[in-house]
Amino acid sequence: MQLFDTQIKSLIDRKQFDEAIALVEELTDGLVDDKMSQLRELRVLKAEDLFYRRRFRQSMSLFSELSIPPERVLRLFPPSVSGAGNKTVLDNVRENNNQNGKDEHTLDDAMASSSAFSINLFSSKNDTLRSERRVSTVTHMTTRSEADVDSITSVGADARKEQDVKFFDRFLKPSIQKDEKDNTSIVDTFTNFLSIGGKPTDSKIEKNRTIRRKQKPQSADNGPIVDPAGPDNLSGKSLEKAVRYLLMYLVDTRRKLSKLEAIASGAITKEDLNLVSSEPLNLSEFDSDLEREHTLVDTTMLRCYILINPQLVGPLVRLDNHCDQQTVKEELIKCGRFTDLIDYYYSKKMHREALLLLKDLGEGKKDAIELLGPEPTVRYLQRLDNNYLDIIFEFAKWPLHCDEIYGCEIFMSNTSESESLSRSEVTKYLQGISNSLFRKYLEFIIFEGKDLSPDLHNQLALAYLEDVKSNLFIYPMDDTMVVEPMTKFLKLLKESSQYKPEKIMSSIPRDLSVFWEARAILFSRMGEHKRALEIYVYGLKDYAKAQDYCVSVYETELPNSKTVFHTLLELYLRPAGSRLTNAKSRRPSNSSSTYKPGSSPPALSSFLHPPQQSELNRSPSSSSLVSMQPAQFADEQIEINLDAALDLLSKHGSRLSAADALELLPSNIQMSSLGPFLEGHLRTASANVYRDRIYASLLKAELVRTQSTLLTLRSRHVSISETRMCPVCVKRLGSSVISVFPNQTIVHYGCSKAYKESLE
Repeated sequence: MQLFDTQIKSLIDRKQFDEAIALVEELTDGLVDDKMSQLRELRVLKAEDLFYRRRFRQSMSLFSELSIPPERVLRLFPPSVSGAGNKTVLDNVRENNNQNGKDEHTLDDAMASSSAFSINLFSSKNDTLRSERRVSTVTHMTTRSEADVDSITSVGADARKEQDVKFFDRFLKPSIQKDEKDNTSIVDTFTNFLSIGGKPTDSKIEKNRTIRRKQKPQSADNGPIVDPAGPDNLSGKSLEKAVRYLLMYLVDTRRKLSKLEAIASGAITKEDLNLVSSEPLNLSEFDSDLEREHTLVDTTMLRCYILINPQLVGPLVRLDNHCDQQTVKEELIKCGRFTDLIDYYYSKKMHREALLLLKDLGEGKKDAIELLGPEPTVRYLQRLDNNYLDIIFEFAKWPLHCDEIYGCEIFMSNTSESESLSRSEVTKYLQGISNSLFRKYLEFIIFEGKDLSPDLHNQLALAYLEDVKSNLFIYPMDDTMVVEPMTKFLKLLKESSQYKPEKIMSSIPRDLSVFWEARAILFSRMGEHKRALEIYVYGLKDYAKAQDYCVSVYETELPNSKTVFHTLLELYLRPAGSRLTNAKSRRPSNSSSTYKPGSSPPALSSFLHPPQQSELNRSPSSSSLVSMQPAQFADEQIEINLDAALDLLSKHGSRLSAADALELLPSNIQMSSLGPFLEGHLRTASANVYRDRIYASLLKAELVRTQSTLLTLRSRHVSISETRMCPVCVKRLGSSVISVFPNQTIVHYGCSKAYKESLE
C-alpha cells in the first residue's frame, strides 16, 4: 500500500497526471478508498496544470466535464475576472508557506505544493484523509429571484450543450492558432505494483500494457513551466483568450445549476429530467447554496462580457439573472453602460433606483448624452403599471415641468400598462398640477379610451365650463379662447349620455346668454322638451335649430317624443304674454304637452332661471312654469309667429295631428296659406290608405295559400291491410302506432328512428 502511495505522489510531483489516473483506474476498490473521488481530484489537478500551461480550451472542457464548482475554477483567474474576494490557489500556498516561516518557492514548486496541499490522495484504510473542497471567500451576494427553469425540459442536455458551444465558438472564440499537441509523457512501468505479494505473470504484464495502449491519455508536458498562466501574470491577449474559454465553462455550469434549482424547488422531478437528458446531475458536486453558486456564475459572466465584448452585457442583464446588485452597479458605471444598468434595474423591479439614475442623467449630472433630457424617464415610466402608481407620481413631476405636452404621454400611451392605471387617481394628480393636463387626459380616456364613467364625463364637462367662464371676462365672445372651449362643451353635451345634466345645470350661470344653447341641451337630457324649445324660439330665435331638435326627438322612443312638433307649434301660435283670440271656442288639446285655454304659457324665465336642484327632481307643476319672469321681458309682449308656424306645418305637417293643428291656428288665417300643409297631410293620409290596402291584399293572398296547403295535407292518406309488413322489423303493422315518411313508406313508430338512420 505504501508503494502505491509513494509512486502516485511521485507522479503528481512530476506533473504526470495521466499516468497517475491510469494507475488509479487499474487498482481495485480494495486497494484504494473512495476511488471515484480520488480519480475526480486527479483530473481536477490535471485541468489546473493544463491551465497553467496555457491550454485553456482543454482545461475548461475538463472542468466542465467534471462539473467543478465555480469557486475553484475562478481561483485560477485574476481579481478582475474572479472578483476581489476570491483567493487563488497560489494565494493559499503562499499563506501556508508564510505561516510555516518558509521562503517563497519557485512557481513550479508552488504548483507542486498546491497539488500536495489540496489533497492527500492515498492513505491506509484506517487512516484515510478525504479530499476537501477548497472554498474561497466570496463577497456576500444578495438573494435573487428563482431562475426561470420552465424551458429546461424542452431540449436535452446534450443538444443544449452543443448549442452553447456553437454560440460561443461563433461570438466568443478568438482568432487564435490551434495549440500545439501535448507531448506524450513517458509512462513508467507499474507492473510490480499491480501484483500483490508475488511476481506478476506475463499475462498480467501484457494486459496492463494493452490497457495503457488503448487509453493513450493526452498528457500535459512533464517538464517545468516556462511561462505559467497564473492569476498574477495573466493579462492582455492571454487573459482575453482564457476568458473566452471560461465563458464556455460558465454557460455549461449555469445550465446545470438551473436544472438543479428546478429539482430542488419541485418544478420538475429528477426522474422526469432524466427522460430528456442523459447527463448525470449531482447536487453534491456543487455548494449546497445553489443561489450563491448561481450568483457567482452570473456575476463572473458579467465581468467576462465587459472584458471581451460589452455588447453582450445587455442581453444578460435584461433577462432573468442572478448577478450581484452591487457588482453590477459598480462595473456598469465604471464602463459607462448606463442603459444596461437601467435595464438591469427594470428586470429586478428596482424602479426607484432606475428613476433616480435617469433623473441625474437627464439633468446632466453624469456624462451620458443619449440619456439627457426627460424622454428616457418618460419611456421608463410608460412601462410601469398600476402597482407602481406612487413611484410614477413621484418621478413624473420633473418631466411634466420640463415638457408638459411630452410628459403627459406617461399617462396617455396606448399600452397595457397605461390602461391599467387608476384613472380616478391620475385625474386627481393631474388636476393638482395643471388644468390643461387635466382636460387633455380626460379627453384622451373619454374620446379615445371610450370610458363610460359618469364621474369622468361630469369632470370634463365642468372643466370645459370653467374654461369658458374664466376666459369670458378676458377675451371677446368671438375670440378663439372662448369659442373653442364652448364648442367642445356643446359637443360633449350633445354626444355624451353619461354625465348628469342636473349637476352641470347647477353650475351654469343664469344671467349669461352665451350658455342658452347649453341649457337647451341639458333640458333635453332631462326630458324637458318644452323648456328646451322655449330657449330656441324665445331666447336664441333660431327656428331652424328648433325644428332640427324636434326631428331628433321625434325619431327616438323617449316619452312624449311624438308630441314635440305640437309643442313647437303651440309656442309659435300661443307665446307667453300674447292675446289669444277665440279663447272660449278653443277646446283643450289632446296632447299632454299643450297648455290649457286661459292659462299663461311659460315665460322666458323658465329657462333663464330654472328651479333649484331639489325642484328638478320632481315633476314641474303649472305654478313652477310661470315663476320668475325676467326683467328684460317684463313689459314686452311676444307676438304670434305665424310665418314660423306655417313653415313648420309645410315641412312637418304629416307628423302633426291635423285637428290639433287647426285648433291652434287663429281664426282669421287665410286658407291659401294652409295649402302646403293640407296637401302634404292629404298626401300622407292617402299614402297610408294605399299602404293599408296593399297590406290587406297580401294578407288575403297568404290566407288563400295557407288554406290550400291545409286541404292538401288533409287529403293525404295511406291504406294499411292486414298483411302489410314493416320494412324494418318485418312484422305486421296491424293496429300499432305508425310513422309515415314522405316517400309513402310506413313503419312502426318504434322503428322510425332506425329507418331514418338507414336513409341518411
